Amino acid sequence: MNPNFDAAIKSPYFEPFRNNTTLDVIVLTNQFDEFLFKQVGDYQGKTFVNIESAYEEIQKDLGTRQEEEV
Repeated sequence: MNPNFDAAIKSPYFEPFRNNTTLDVIVLTNQFDEFLFKQVGDYQGKTFVNIESAYEEIQKDLGTRQEEEV
């Protein structure tokens, strides 16, 4: 495995997504990939969000989804 990938999945930012089956996470290990995803913005109605920069907003979304599933 790629050392950057290993570090990403061990990151505290990834922790809320580790066992979440309702959200997909794309792990980017190249800084150019992040730039590309920022430019694209979304794909087929799915918005790309950087979990490191939008952590509080994602936490709100995760809480809302978990309440809806109960």
